[in-house]
Amino acid sequence: MPDMGAIAGLITGINGIKTIAQSIIAERDAALVREKTTALSASLLSVLGDAIAAQAEQSVLLKRIDDLEKEIEKVKAWDAQKARYEMRSTADGGAIVMVLKPDAQGSEPPHWACQACFQKGVLSALNRMGHPQRGRGIIWACHSCRSEILADWNGPNVTPVGA
Repeated sequence: MPDMGAIAGLITGINGIKTIAQSIIAERDAALVREKTTALSASLLSVLGDAIAAQAEQSVLLKRIDDLEKEIEKVKAWDAQKARYEMRSTADGGAIVMVLKPDAQGSEPPHWACQACFQKGVLSALNRMGHPQRGRGIIWACHSCRSEILADWNGPNVTPVGA
């Protein structure tokens, strides 16, 4: 018959081995969990960095789109303004000016606009700066580009260029 004390000792020894094995497995699993947690954290930080970079790039692109939309509106507004004028030669043929078309005048007073500024997309009215110069005409100045022309004022209906 088997010795019950020996069997009890054997069971106790097996339980001890089992406890040690579970402890080793638990330690290995904890180390593995730490390793995987570290790798997961690194991946999350990388993804977060990429998301922040993408958001910054999107912000730059949205600003660029906004700037371009404003520029398009500015060009459309200038095209509408530009269509209201035509190039004319002063009566004495001394200068080329931009004149508001009669059908576009509305309540605006008759005026000449600087042709040089107009070609650059700037509407700048020519202003009378001086009295007649010994019968040779009146000095008209552009305050934007500082150019001056000497011409008679015959109202807004000056000679069309090429006529």
